[in-house]
Amino acid sequence: MKNYWLKLSIVPFSIASFIISKIALAADLSDAFPNAKIVASSTYNTDQELYPILGNIISVILSVLGAVFIIFIIYAGYLWMTASGNEQKVEKASQILKESIIGLIIVLGAYAISYFVLSLFRLQLKSL
Repeated sequence: MKNYWLKLSIVPFSIASFIISKIALAADLSDAFPNAKIVASSTYNTDQELYPILGNIISVILSVLGAVFIIFIIYAGYLWMTASGNEQKVEKASQILKESIIGLIIVLGAYAISYFVLSLFRLQLKSL
């Protein structure tokens, strides 16, 4: 029963903490420092191109997926360490570890490809 609650709570709490940290980093600093003279305006820029918006969306999605796979790797290590010689638990942990490493490699590859493609768009738009 203890392992069930651990499995159930790790993923949602880690995703929630990741999202909260992204929101906190995107906060407007003029609220936190009312006496500071901030040069940039606090209005939303609607003249932004499509590729930076898509790049940000892809970056956030791939970051969340990378965090999920890292959590699966930690969970597999936890299962392996607490197996106490039980071959079924060791095999399950080994399988989770293999699949999560493969998933992490796929996510890193997707991030590299999307970064490369978006940088090509950026270069072509600058040359126009």
